[in-house]
Amino acid sequence: MPTDANPALRKDDRNTFWSAEVPSYGVKVPHAGATIKVLTQTGTSMRILVAR
Repeated sequence: MPTDANPALRKDDRNTFWSAEVPSYGVKVPHAGATIKVLTQTGTSMRILVAR
């Protein structure tokens, strides 16, 4: 049975996910305003919503 997802797992691509101090970690993103939200999670599977 699916469980409610943790709303804290909402990600927004306007954030910075890369740092010049540690360039081998992270990724540069185009900041298009896309969001990824976890809707439900069951074990290692999850349903997500990608929106702009």
